[in-house]
Amino acid sequence: YTSKFGVTGFGVDVSKIYLRSNNLGNRNRFMASAFLEHRFKLLDNRLDITPGVAMTYFSDFKFNAFPGLDVGFDISNDLKIYGNIGYTYRIPTYTDLFYSDPRTNGNADLEPEEAFAQELGIKYITPKFRATLAIFNRDAKNLIDYIRPNVTEEIFTATNITEVNTQGLELDAAYNF
Repeated sequence: YTSKFGVTGFGVDVSKIYLRSNNLGNRNRFMASAFLEHRFKLLDNRLDITPGVAMTYFSDFKFNAFPGLDVGFDISNDLKIYGNIGYTYRIPTYTDLFYSDPRTNGNADLEPEEAFAQELGIKYITPKFRATLAIFNRDAKNLIDYIRPNVTEEIFTATNITEVNTQGLELDAAYNF
């Protein structure tokens, strides 16, 4: 929705999933998601600030709300700095929870993954050349991965990793011939 105060984005997604599998069993999950964000344009449209929140409900996991904030500033027509900060969430898949084969076991006691992510970057965009440089940090907990509980064990089991911190630098560039 566009108004004199900026652009408001909103949406709702409701679904019901049914799964019938000889390996994963008979499963069903009700999901409902909603999001709301508003983009403010300030300083002759050179500064944009977009706060938002996403809310999710899964019948087999709890309700969660995840706020986020995006900020961008146009230094020139071709150069922009930006930053974002926010929370993310991922529930385990049915494979993570229930799959089994001779080398892999799911884990019905898995918790959802959660993370707090931040990014700061700069973009240079012209008709011929595009480049982005960004630094990022992601503090995650309950990350889902398949591990062997001990070195003598041959079966990989889906497990929540207590904490994982990912930091990095990303460079992307393209030239249009």
